[in-house]
Amino acid sequence: MHFIDLGSGLHINLGLYLILIDELSINKKQEPILSIERATIYAFLLKNPLALANVLLSLNKKVPIDIKEYEIGNIATTYPNKARYYRLKETKSMIQLLHAFGMVEIAPDVITRMPSIVVTEKGRDLSKGFKSDYFVRIREISEAVKMLHSVSIPAIRSSLNQVLDEN
Repeated sequence: MHFIDLGSGLHINLGLYLILIDELSINKKQEPILSIERATIYAFLLKNPLALANVLLSLNKKVPIDIKEYEIGNIATTYPNKARYYRLKETKSMIQLLHAFGMVEIAPDVITRMPSIVVTEKGRDLSKGFKSDYFVRIREISEAVKMLHSVSIPAIRSSLNQVLDEN
């Protein structure tokens, strides 16, 4: 059997999605709430903390993270690719891979009864082992994203569109 290196990009994205699901799939009442659509938006915001901060401000929420100097002032952060937060197919692919490896499960959302993604113990153990600066930062940013749990997807999208259109 040969090992095929699919590139570090795939590994980084799988790590990001695993942390996202570990940190953001359950609400304060310990109920699963993470749909594919919400996961796609959250992934975009984790990769774009400046956009996240502006979304939180536009929704009159406190911004509980400091934006790092390297997260502002470059083309990618000033003009993030708006289409990325509509890439449901990419999110589905990441979740399917994580599911195939036993890292996540699908459970019914408590409100909509639609499929909701939750982390397994195996996935949580692996997620907690990610110690690189990048993954530590993703975990920090996920604390701010939690403030959007109670906000509807259309409201998040509207705010995000407004923020991105201002750039």
